[in-house]
Amino acid sequence: MNIERKELAPFNEEITLTIHKDDFEKEFMDELRKYRQQASLKGFRKGKTPMSVIKRMFGKSLLGEIIQKKLEEGINNYLTENKINTLGQPIPSDDQKEKELDPSSLEDFTYKFEIGLSPEFEVQGLSKEDTFPKYVIKVPDEKIEEEMDRLRKRMGQYEEIEEGEIEAEDLIDLDAKELENGKVKPKGWDTYFSVSIDRLADDKLKSELIGKKKGYSVQVDLTNLEQNTDQKFINKHYLNLDEDEQKEIGNFFEGKVAKIRRMALAEMDEEFFKQAFGKDSVDNEEKARGEIEASYLDAYGKQADVLLFKDLQDHLLQKNTLELPEVFLKKWLLVSNPEVSTDQVDSEFGPFKENLRWNLIRNKLINKYNIDIGVEQIKDVFKAQITSYFGANVDQNAPFVVETIDRMMQNKEQVEKVYQDLLFDQLYESMEGEITIDPKPIDLAEFEKLLADEQNKNKVAELVGSEEE
Repeated sequence: MNIERKELAPFNEEITLTIHKDDFEKEFMDELRKYRQQASLKGFRKGKTPMSVIKRMFGKSLLGEIIQKKLEEGINNYLTENKINTLGQPIPSDDQKEKELDPSSLEDFTYKFEIGLSPEFEVQGLSKEDTFPKYVIKVPDEKIEEEMDRLRKRMGQYEEIEEGEIEAEDLIDLDAKELENGKVKPKGWDTYFSVSIDRLADDKLKSELIGKKKGYSVQVDLTNLEQNTDQKFINKHYLNLDEDEQKEIGNFFEGKVAKIRRMALAEMDEEFFKQAFGKDSVDNEEKARGEIEASYLDAYGKQADVLLFKDLQDHLLQKNTLELPEVFLKKWLLVSNPEVSTDQVDSEFGPFKENLRWNLIRNKLINKYNIDIGVEQIKDVFKAQITSYFGANVDQNAPFVVETIDRMMQNKEQVEKVYQDLLFDQLYESMEGEITIDPKPIDLAEFEKLLADEQNKNKVAELVGSEEE
């Protein structure tokens, strides 16, 4: 096999491969003999079919497979041995004509391919002279108080309210009677059930009940009382029917508020701290508030990292312009996606090029920092997720944990997401160590506005892309 290479344009070359008859003839004939031994054709004994018949019936497709394999091996080995980094995949040259294969008259074959070359460069823009602001968020006291109340409510208990008015998160008991034409139905169905004010489906009903006291009567439609209920739920929880019990009962009832119950905040005692935080080190209110603040700072810190990473990405794209073989890339996109038109490729090429440039920069940095995400690292993330769900005291080597991790590893989307998250973390940490960080204090409200603006930018970019399609 002979291989020649010539430049067509910057970062765009043509490779000519000549596959000599001697390169494939023996393999071709050996494969034909195998076909002949296995062939059982009408009019011939098994293994005795004339070679001319075998060649006529199977020769062309078999020869095509062998030539294709030789081409792929030849070009891949050539690129690997010569350490040629390409963009996209080799595509047939514009003047490459389709070859007519004749298994009865073997000859040399010459094929021409175009390749796009990846530019050689060293990443610029990462040094201690490059300074980037990193937002440091101040967590408001009321935010900490809200989370503390949420935890105390979660572990609290309902208490009956005798004199007070109904509030938005209360639970009320209704002593209800079936209605007919807007009036209590004689010998109708009587029932007693509880509903949560914040789960009511009708906002008007919710507004009507809030502020009322025990003894207030209200008309309700059981089919539209609480969110996400069905007839089975209504029969069991509102009508108090047995599972197999069938009765003709209407949907409209008049309910009298018999009880008002409100979630009382759990006492901040040893049991509360242990259940809420799962740490022996958190044993008083001050430490609990510190733990809540640290949790918020960690979450907001990760979001600040994302904003800083975006600034770094924009900076590196500006500092590393990278010339690309645009003509080749457009042709490659068309060859790889036959359903896509030239106009579509032209309209979407800008974002594609920017993404390609960033991938080249990112891959350079991954190699520079020797970042390697292994299977065990991904499993450790899944293990942490399971521990977070079931609690810190779960045995991480328990059979159900191991089996759950194995199932999660079979989900390609989950694995890819964790892989990308780990890659982001390690790449960001490595880049952060090379630049100068300027801490910038910021109020939570202002920081959340910055996040929202960034999300809106991304949505606009997606919308523009979809309109171009």
